[in-house]
Amino acid sequence: MNASKTFSFATGWSLTVSCQAGGLRFAIAHGDERMELSAQDALTLRRADGLRGVAEAAGLPRVLQARLLDGLVSWEEDENSLLLHACPRDAQTQAPIASLMAHYRLERAGENAVRITTWFGGEAPLTESTLTWMCLKAPVEDFTRLAGFDPDWSAPARELSHNVHFGSAALVGPKGYVMLTDCGEATFQPNAGRADRAVWRETPDDAALCALAARPGNLRRQDLALLDEAHPLCAVLAFGEGQPEERSFAANPLPTAAGPAGTEYRLTSGRLTMGVRAREDGVSLLGISLEDFSATAAAPLLPLCTLTLQDLETGGLVRISSEREWAGATIRATQHRLSVYLERPSSIDLSVFIEARATANDTIEWRTRVLNSSPRYTVRSATYPPISFSGGENICLFKPSASGRVEKNAYAREERWEGTYPSGFEGVVPVLGAYNPEKKRDSGLYVAIHAPEAARTDMSCAFFRRGQGVFRYEYPAEHMGTPANAFELHGCLVVSVLDGDWFDMARIYGAYLAGHAQWYKPLGREDSPAWMKDVPLYIMDWMPNDNPDAGPVPISIRPPVEPPRDNWYKKPIALARRLGLPMGYHLYNWHWIPFNNDYPYYFPVKEGLREGVEEMHKYGIRVMPYINGRIADTRDSRGETVRFERELLPGATKQLDGALDIETYASHEPDGSLCRLAAMCPTSPAWRETLAEIARKLFREYHMDAIYIDQVAAACVNLCCDPTHAHTPGNGEWWVRAYRLLMERLRQECPEGCGFTTESNAEPYADQFDGFLTWAWVFPNMVPFFPALYAGRIALLGRNTNGYKKGDAQYFRFHAAQAVMFGQQIGWMNADVVDDAGKIDFLERMCHMRWEHRAFFSQGEMLRPPRIAGGQSCFLTDSSMGMDDMQPADTVVASAWREGKNTMLAIANSGDAPARIHLVFDAQEYHLGPLAETRAYGAGEDIAVGEGSIRAHIGARSCLVFLYDPVCAP
Repeated sequence: MNASKTFSFATGWSLTVSCQAGGLRFAIAHGDERMELSAQDALTLRRADGLRGVAEAAGLPRVLQARLLDGLVSWEEDENSLLLHACPRDAQTQAPIASLMAHYRLERAGENAVRITTWFGGEAPLTESTLTWMCLKAPVEDFTRLAGFDPDWSAPARELSHNVHFGSAALVGPKGYVMLTDCGEATFQPNAGRADRAVWRETPDDAALCALAARPGNLRRQDLALLDEAHPLCAVLAFGEGQPEERSFAANPLPTAAGPAGTEYRLTSGRLTMGVRAREDGVSLLGISLEDFSATAAAPLLPLCTLTLQDLETGGLVRISSEREWAGATIRATQHRLSVYLERPSSIDLSVFIEARATANDTIEWRTRVLNSSPRYTVRSATYPPISFSGGENICLFKPSASGRVEKNAYAREERWEGTYPSGFEGVVPVLGAYNPEKKRDSGLYVAIHAPEAARTDMSCAFFRRGQGVFRYEYPAEHMGTPANAFELHGCLVVSVLDGDWFDMARIYGAYLAGHAQWYKPLGREDSPAWMKDVPLYIMDWMPNDNPDAGPVPISIRPPVEPPRDNWYKKPIALARRLGLPMGYHLYNWHWIPFNNDYPYYFPVKEGLREGVEEMHKYGIRVMPYINGRIADTRDSRGETVRFERELLPGATKQLDGALDIETYASHEPDGSLCRLAAMCPTSPAWRETLAEIARKLFREYHMDAIYIDQVAAACVNLCCDPTHAHTPGNGEWWVRAYRLLMERLRQECPEGCGFTTESNAEPYADQFDGFLTWAWVFPNMVPFFPALYAGRIALLGRNTNGYKKGDAQYFRFHAAQAVMFGQQIGWMNADVVDDAGKIDFLERMCHMRWEHRAFFSQGEMLRPPRIAGGQSCFLTDSSMGMDDMQPADTVVASAWREGKNTMLAIANSGDAPARIHLVFDAQEYHLGPLAETRAYGAGEDIAVGEGSIRAHIGARSCLVFLYDPVCAP
């Protein structure tokens, strides 16, 4: 069944859209000129981990793929619009996905513009879904340039090697331009695959494609239940001749659904009110107004709780919402407490108890217990109450990504985010926030999981252009796969009225951690070696690839030119001599086996390792070799399984059906196949002993100063279900506890003055390691939320400015400056920086600044960063590590620190031009005494210090430090 419609415009342009081959084809014409694009919108459904065996036995595919318009059912059209209705079909079996409908509306949005709107109806699929929506592919040969808006940037389309995104983006060519806009954010994809003959009938088979994609509609984890007609995916496809310009369009009118009527029960704590609405056979949760923090139905009305069950007889999944099909629902409300008891959904012997308590400080805490008594069903996951909200102006999203990130205009940009706590990239802390940064009081909401121990929690958020948003937390079940598994969701969900911004959120969460969390160590970390806290710089490099089986260095850190063989230790010595300071050295590839291959059998080492380390020690270089603390090669001897099955297989993590959790990276066996690396369970005695023996040899035989144990604080918790392991199957606090015990042995056995670091910065591992490698802190819009909590409690080392950004000196200097202001140790660059005139002078100044004031960073605490009220300038840059962000970055950065009773303010200019800056801060909040000293690293003059402000002329590539005495007692 095909449908098509032509939109004609007074400008002489036309757009013909046709639904064919399971996708949309757009033909844009003006006279004899013609441009074509196609979109193959698709849905991938992944069944929950561990279902493979039982699902396949029941005839259920583990991965289901469908093109949304393959199952076109009907369409309607009028003069200005085309409406399509489809029931997506499984691409393999052609069977429709039961109860799911996809609806598309294409309508005239103005001159030379068509709006595309998509929403879903029926019941959402029972599995995790990845959506590909409005990824508009076009032949590269038709377009010569990319033009981005918000921020404004342009480049030849063929010169880009990785994705970049903007508020709007256009492809420009000799026939005209096409623009994807009014979609939140638009991503340019330079390598979108080859031409599909079914769509590109007039294009050669091997034609290269690029694409513009609507970013909010292209995520790994999409909750389709949120994408209803009132909260659809939207984009405008605009086109024309000449150069594109950013355009605005009238708001798309959307329906409003208040939900079914019912009795409402409310709970108030100071300024905050939350509530539930009783339904005929269930309960819904009311949203929160960001205008007055009252309970409201204007925000999305959502289930109070959603559970995923697995039928152990059929292997099928059942999704149960609190809103329907419960035999009983009991609601009790008092002044300080609201409780809901739900029982027997669809006649299943299961109940849920959800309780809200009003506490001090405008806060409500939610606790959930799942009481499963059914011998036929096992609970796979349960959600905490989802927090929906609406209203407010200039609302920002705080998300726990990297150091913490703040996304402005979250409604208009339709921000989407998902992560897993605890993990080191997206989910470093279980905290989300929505607030107006211009308000000091009643600014927004703080939402978090407060728990004294850590367990896996999946987090997500979605913002909608109509001024609504949702925060969602889901808890994978404990005793997973066991019938009648009953459990309490980890900790409690905390909702508070926020006064302030991200820094005030950090104070709220930090106050909880200080009184409850085992991993939250006192400032100064007396159990860590002093050198690990104090060195101002960490470099990284590789020993040469001597093994013929070894692949190239990973592209994210690969040097553009292969260095000399002895560079790995001689160049660090040259840098140490230039700086005249101690430094750390993160050493890779010291083992004979290839990288990411044959783990954990690292020995023998490469020739010259011991001698090189001893030589570097003479110059104050502390060496820290790489090992992996989480994965083992299942084919551990040049593609053959020799020791893994005998020694490590019993201790590997297992899914419910006994399958291993296998990971692959860019490493290959001699036969060319990818290395298959198994995630190991930290409760395994064999794994604990393996890591302990590696550490003994490195410390005792090769005189290493520290060991970097990769992935521990980066990767998500594996939901191991091996019944022979000493833990409950599935989720729970056992994973982090097991690593704590594993690391306790390593720490007790390591020599005095030695220590351990790991990758990234998932917070509950902070007590087990001396440092977190914060290499991924190169995202845009970062704020030092994590340092506000953990600086002085664990060393934070390095950022990745290597790879394709290595030649960008301004980018390097920006990250060196911001790293110091964030309390990090500078790094994680190669030692050949000593030869780079665009970097070395500023690096030397920032290293000396950090070294001379190291007590503030290793023993002190971060204060609220001062605001740069004048003299700021920005430069536009993409991010390293293949990220698709295009960001305006500040050349001037500042911070404030307190150590004991002393206070330090610092400001750095990473730019090539001097700046006349104006720094403002709250002198009372800082408790400042008289200014004692000003120090310049580089150039600084015309300095005027007032109460709550500093004005100065700071030179290019320079740093100024202001030291204050304590406040005198009256």
